Amino acid sequence: MSRSSKSTIRDFNRGLDQSVGFLLAIWVVFAPWAFGSTTGWAAWTTTGLAYAVGIVSLARRISWRCFSFTEPRWNLPGRGSAWSGVLAVLAVLFVGYVGLSILNARARVVWNNEGLDFDYRDFQSWLPTTYDVDATTRAFVRYAGLALGFWGARDWLGGMTRGERHRAEDGRLKREPGRVPGRLKALLWTFAISTALMSLVGMLHRLDGSRELLWLLKVRMDSSTGMFGPFPYRANAAQYLNLVWPIVLGFWWILRREAKRTLGPNLRIGGGPHVLLLPCAAIMLIGTMVAASRGGIMVAGTELILVVVVLAISGRRQAGIGWLLVGGLALVLATGWLLAGDFLQQRFQARDEYVGLHGRATIYAGAHRIADDFPVFGTGAESFMAISGLYREKVSGDWPAYVHDDWLETRVTFGWVGFAAVVAMLVSVPLIHWRHGVLPVPREFRAMLAIAMGGMLLHAVFDFPFQILSLHCAFLVVAAIATVLSPLPENATSDDAAAEGIAGKRNA
Repeated sequence: MSRSSKSTIRDFNRGLDQSVGFLLAIWVVFAPWAFGSTTGWAAWTTTGLAYAVGIVSLARRISWRCFSFTEPRWNLPGRGSAWSGVLAVLAVLFVGYVGLSILNARARVVWNNEGLDFDYRDFQSWLPTTYDVDATTRAFVRYAGLALGFWGARDWLGGMTRGERHRAEDGRLKREPGRVPGRLKALLWTFAISTALMSLVGMLHRLDGSRELLWLLKVRMDSSTGMFGPFPYRANAAQYLNLVWPIVLGFWWILRREAKRTLGPNLRIGGGPHVLLLPCAAIMLIGTMVAASRGGIMVAGTELILVVVVLAISGRRQAGIGWLLVGGLALVLATGWLLAGDFLQQRFQARDEYVGLHGRATIYAGAHRIADDFPVFGTGAESFMAISGLYREKVSGDWPAYVHDDWLETRVTFGWVGFAAVVAMLVSVPLIHWRHGVLPVPREFRAMLAIAMGGMLLHAVFDFPFQILSLHCAFLVVAAIATVLSPLPENATSDDAAAEGIAGKRNA
């Protein structure tokens, strides 16, 4: 093969590589801004972007293999790769489980003015099935796209930037433990800036009192206080913010350490672009207060306690870090109370609208009855809205679309078999992190990532974040990040601590 042909192939493969990163950034930004991906066109566009990320990443891998093209990657060959294989198999089996329920569908739902009718079909009772084949088909298309997007994001994050490739070739990379990988840094900056702007716009939207999402789209809501920025439901907005702000704060922490290690005593207070991450995280945290979701505020408070503990322990040798945390937290809480204090008082003093015949207690009771009637395979992915109307205590009662408990809804729609598969995939994320992670980063950031993901899973106990496509996408991107991270070597951690101690003495 001629030199020009090799150059063309190299440029083509690197172009595919750059395309994955570009599509991933668009996916991360578009999903929440497009009205939370809650409208039909936005949901399908978000799904299409997930497919694009996965398919282009797969095309890149195939091209590399066909042309024997290799690029330096953050790879540790043979180190626990079986766990990544387990997750891949689980993902394929889960999507196949949903697909099999479509082929073995029990019924098609036909909606009419009086409610719905079921067009029943023959099916095999010993196989997965669904009572709403159209809804489950939509779910299958989305789940397959989300799986492709997850693996595409994970594969792209494992690659090196051009600068990292050069430093790897001349050996400098081995002498830079703790440096934040370039692709991870680019993705986290995208998350931080986009989400901070979304929170700021959401607060302006709430204070303006607009009854349209982003002043553009009319939705059926009782009042303007039920929405927040691009999200029709304020709790979903709070859930998104609670997923991102701990990660942004952890990102600030490790970039700050990187700057101290690089510049030492020459680092000035407020120097470096990482200081922009602090106001970004503060704006997001204030946004959770202004959104006025009671569950969102409680989860934010839980996350905040854990974050402060992690940073206080990590920064106990650094003069002034405690005052910075306390002062910043006080400023954030005071600003949030100033903007939304009166409304928050009304929200927490109001009679709980979810207690009573038409509230969540009734929804939970009906969902448990459905789960008892369909224990093994459930009723089919995203079929709850069709089935729930049949379990109302009164014919004239409300017809719930969600259980407001994603753990319970997963058991209702997927049965114990599907529920076990979902739990197994969640458990495999920390296992891959410890056994097959390839991006070494400090423990503080990894702790923040765990807090953020745990907060979303806690939200799922009393709400429906995973029924909202934009939240589901964001969680999977964060999970992809978690699976490529790995602990720093012990000697790198001790070198970091020594460097910080020296810098502190010089500053003193």
